[in-house]
Amino acid sequence: MPHFSFDRLMPDGRTVHLWKPRPTFLKVNITYLCDRGCPRCNRATKVAPSCHAEDLSPEKFSAMIEECISEKKLWYMMCIEGGEPVLHPRFDEFVDIAMGYKHKFHPLCNVAVATYHHPNLHWKIEKVAAKYPDLTVMDSMKAEPLAHRFNPYGDPSHLLSAQGHVWRGCHGNGTLCGLCYDYRGFYTCVVAATIGRVFGLDGVAIQRVKDLTLDKLTDQYEPACSRCGYSIGATAKGPDENVSPMWQDAISKYLRGRRKG
Repeated sequence: MPHFSFDRLMPDGRTVHLWKPRPTFLKVNITYLCDRGCPRCNRATKVAPSCHAEDLSPEKFSAMIEECISEKKLWYMMCIEGGEPVLHPRFDEFVDIAMGYKHKFHPLCNVAVATYHHPNLHWKIEKVAAKYPDLTVMDSMKAEPLAHRFNPYGDPSHLLSAQGHVWRGCHGNGTLCGLCYDYRGFYTCVVAATIGRVFGLDGVAIQRVKDLTLDKLTDQYEPACSRCGYSIGATAKGPDENVSPMWQDAISKYLRGRRKG
């Protein structure tokens, strides 16, 4: 699958084969709040519950979209997600901004909203869907929490000591699902954004649209993949979270910081 991967010359002079991020697909995490409680959620909304302080603001999202237009950045998929996006108090503003990008600048962009069909707030989805007939609604219709098979909370840190090891990204998250944008900035995938939030990785997120290069995106592989269970194919069965000690420690620190904040 050559179009899914590429060779990169590394700073130490080695040429390595990496999975290629998908720079035309964008997941926009407008909030990390979710009350569904799915085990092994790749946004860690159950094990590391968020607060509105980590919401993306419509103003920041609008500024990013304006930069996309000025830089002639083409997104072929832009999906407004969470958490559960309708829990953001200004949810409809994000849809307005994204649809403005589509209608005024890039008509081929598929703007979507991903929801689990919140029983009390699904009217928000119906409202924006009625306003924008060309909006795609991705409704999982989850009647109960879904236990995902793959486990992002595994511990791949043993590979850090492997001589010559290079983090190569993965096929499932960045290559297929695309990039992620949240209150911190851009990430190579949605799990990298979650790791940035839970582990408090400062300076990893990319701030500017013009910096979304393959080199800068794959620079995120080492700090993200080295903490991600997907990178070692970690799986789990049943409803248990299977949180590794590395993640348990990070979550404890995250929750202590949230209480102080």
